[in-house]
Amino acid sequence: MSRRRDWANVRLVHTFTPPLQALDPAQIDDHAERGERFVWGARLSECVLPPGDVPEHAHPHDGLAYLLGGSLQECLDGVWYDVAAGRVLRQFRGRSHRLRVGPRGAHVFRVRFRLDADLPLAGRPDAPAQALAVMQQTYRQFLGKRDCDLVLLAWIVDAERTLCGASRAARGPEPRWLDEVEQQVLSSTDADGFCALARHVGVSPGSLLDAFARRHGCRPAEWARRQRVFASCLPLRTGTSLSTVASDFGYADQAHFSRCFKRYLGLSPGAYRRASLA
Repeated sequence: MSRRRDWANVRLVHTFTPPLQALDPAQIDDHAERGERFVWGARLSECVLPPGDVPEHAHPHDGLAYLLGGSLQECLDGVWYDVAAGRVLRQFRGRSHRLRVGPRGAHVFRVRFRLDADLPLAGRPDAPAQALAVMQQTYRQFLGKRDCDLVLLAWIVDAERTLCGASRAARGPEPRWLDEVEQQVLSSTDADGFCALARHVGVSPGSLLDAFARRHGCRPAEWARRQRVFASCLPLRTGTSLSTVASDFGYADQAHFSRCFKRYLGLSPGAYRRASLA
């Protein structure tokens, strides 16, 4: 009997060899990291998990895991799956699972997204071939440490158009005015003025908020704050001082900028710059 797993073709497993050691799930996200980069709200990292049994746990983020070598077995909803090298698995935020790493360990490349990263990963598309191709390209760029930001940005666009096309189609067509609203939100100094935006495009405030939330999962003001943080990444990578970036992007001071940056990207502006330039 066989089962199909999101983002991978896997085989149902009935028996296992005894685990060689117990691994603490609280340490999995930081275990044996060989390197990491923070790009546009996502954490890209490569790690090697030793043989062993990982108790049931859940991740606070959505993500993708590309198994480069070794093997592991995953239990979802009481069903065990065998995952071979060369497969891409998706981690669903808050969904509990168990792992058992094979006798040769598991070499994994992962893309983990922040809780409030603006990415269209809420659906359950079935496109393992596209996911694998994109992860392979992203991993190559990760190793070379060149143009990594552009590659991940291309991945976001690709995910929207191909990997999540089915889930978007199920919601129906989006209003034509939504793109214009986005531009107005980004250029406005009053991101909370959605009532004026609604009047401008000829819809009710409730309709505007509903359409915006379906696309981005948040209100316009929250999205604008998020985009401002993402835009501040570029000058940080070119050596611009933190105080200058804070001033240029309209933050009250450097401390305010640091708080907002860490909220969305999970690390301070200084740590982000060091990771990007490493």
